[in-house]
Amino acid sequence: MADYIKPLIRKKPESIVLHIGTNDLRDSEPHNVADGVVDLAHQIESADISVAVSGLITRSDSEELTGRVKETNRLLRSFCNQNGFSETRLDDTYTDAELKIHGYDISRKDRNRDGGGVCVYIRSSINCVNRKEIVPEDVEAVCLEIRKPNSRPFIVSVVYRPESPIEYFNRFEELIKAVDDEDKEHVILGDLNCCLLKKKVFDNKTKKLKSIYEAYQLSQLINEPTRITIDSKSLIDHFVTSSPDKINSSGVIHIGPSDHSLIYGIRKINPYRCARDKAKTIEIRNFKHFDQQKFVKDLLTQSWEQIVLCHDTNEMWAHWKDLFLNVLDRHAPVQSKRKKH
Repeated sequence: MADYIKPLIRKKPESIVLHIGTNDLRDSEPHNVADGVVDLAHQIESADISVAVSGLITRSDSEELTGRVKETNRLLRSFCNQNGFSETRLDDTYTDAELKIHGYDISRKDRNRDGGGVCVYIRSSINCVNRKEIVPEDVEAVCLEIRKPNSRPFIVSVVYRPESPIEYFNRFEELIKAVDDEDKEHVILGDLNCCLLKKKVFDNKTKKLKSIYEAYQLSQLINEPTRITIDSKSLIDHFVTSSPDKINSSGVIHIGPSDHSLIYGIRKINPYRCARDKAKTIEIRNFKHFDQQKFVKDLLTQSWEQIVLCHDTNEMWAHWKDLFLNVLDRHAPVQSKRKKH
């Protein structure tokens, strides 16, 4: 591969992306594959060309190969972190225009190209303010105050904590206290590098972080590993909120090349207003234009015979109900009606 890339190096491009396949992993150990990629990257860097290394995509056809892919990605990620390859980190040489996604605004707090930093993409139609003034200088975080009509504003903080002394958490607590003093709902998510798996023995840093969460009555909603390697599992990516009743759902999505899985949370919008509106209305079926003969005729055209192919009675009932209600909704649609009293 080193010979094949020489003609490209002679053209002196600004950067080269190494896209890696999985064929070699069938016969070679992960560290040998990673070492080969690293040697190639060094050769490119020696020509003053920046390098980005893509991760390997996991395979579904072989459990053994999937493990090798994950281990190779871990080794490559570790090397990139140590040697300043172009990864997800940013510095001021990257403009917002270069990173723009259509329909979204970007907010960033960069460290440098050696690692760290955070950024947030938020839909352009959402009214928000970047609360830079409440973020301590040495805390890598972006805090956005979301302002929705007819709803109290709330703050979303995206945080990255690198390996750091326990004193870091005093500064992190300053951020939490600043939001708490404003009596605003607070959602925190990011890589805190503190494992909260229940079966783990907590170290002092994790105990300190847990004590902060508890002191400010914050709930951490993720309960499964978010970083998985061949020999370890950890829950270091947190989704934390001061109002868990407003979070409709949260969880983990295990995705491609990164050894960190994606975490998410879905927040209800105007939950209290919705509850009030719901209490003032009822749902009824409108039979004003109902025609019994057309209704029966429409029922007879449905594929009722498919019900017998279902595996159990619950599935049969669900299938029958869907068929029946789909017809009924066409002939007697459901409408919301405001209560008079």
